[in-house]
Amino acid sequence: MALLASCSKHSEYRIVDYFIDSTDRGKFVFLFVETDTIIKDDILTWTKEFKSKDTIMRVEHDSILHVLISYFYIPDDYDEIPEEQAVVLREKYKNPEITNKLLLAKNGAVYTGFSKITEGMPFPKDTVILTSVFVPKKGYKAVDILKQRDEND
Repeated sequence: MALLASCSKHSEYRIVDYFIDSTDRGKFVFLFVETDTIIKDDILTWTKEFKSKDTIMRVEHDSILHVLISYFYIPDDYDEIPEEQAVVLREKYKNPEITNKLLLAKNGAVYTGFSKITEGMPFPKDTVILTSVFVPKKGYKAVDILKQRDEND
């Protein structure tokens, strides 16, 4: 997997964490990506290149849906999660400890990309939304946070 890639002379990207879920119905890839800038067009260019070149996105057959969701954020630009958001997270994931493992990156972006258009798709094929994102605190991996969620369901 590419760990550091330049999109332009202005933006650098480093994948710091990821997880993959594959079934016969499709492949889901989730990335946490550190960057030095949050520029929508650069993010779209980087993800297009990543999807076409990185082996993590390969599937057995083109008919298999693959989805890429990436959280982009600037390193060390984090805050603790405000209590009103923490309450919502704890209720949503039924995990009272989840907010102890996450930080809030206020200046972030979420990329959502699909390999093909499917019925009922909530977004265009490739979308970048500038928004705050939750990122794991040092010492925690995204997959560990999600495993905890599954155990409590």
